[in-house]
Amino acid sequence: MNILLGYETKELNEILNCNIDVLSMNVLDTNKENDKKLKKYLKSIFMNGLETRGYKRVKNILTNILNCNNDRVIINDIELYLHPQELVNFMRVLIEIDRKINITIRTNNELPLLVVEQSVRKGLTKANDHEITYFDVREEITLNLDSEGDITNIKDVPGGLFEEGFNLVFNIK
Repeated sequence: MNILLGYETKELNEILNCNIDVLSMNVLDTNKENDKKLKKYLKSIFMNGLETRGYKRVKNILTNILNCNNDRVIINDIELYLHPQELVNFMRVLIEIDRKINITIRTNNELPLLVVEQSVRKGLTKANDHEITYFDVREEITLNLDSEGDITNIKDVPGGLFEEGFNLVFNIK
């Protein structure tokens, strides 16, 4: 899985524009096997089963991923309309699906990154299965995951992305 973090720079927009964005796709016809997978995935993401905006968006994204013939899909602002637990559950589903199709997500939310790190720690995926890129107004930084799921060059990322939650938790600032 590829994760794109940071500012919407010219380089990031070029990546987003030259690939398929599932949000611009229409819902495709499904087959029975994919319908079963879709229902299973939606049930694991949305515990309450309510058809919220987030539910409808995720259903559209998953339907297109399960039925597309492309080898790469980009999801921009994956966190839109999702409760944090739903976002975590959705990321876990995408990591499972990512073994079959290359999924790239663009976000400023640290939860998708934390789920990827956890999947490496638990041995569900390998560090080299993922590519994490931070886009700053000045540069592009590839973040390196080690075999334990930790980012080894976190200090290369300019302030504001990762430490905001840390500062809130520990009453810093």
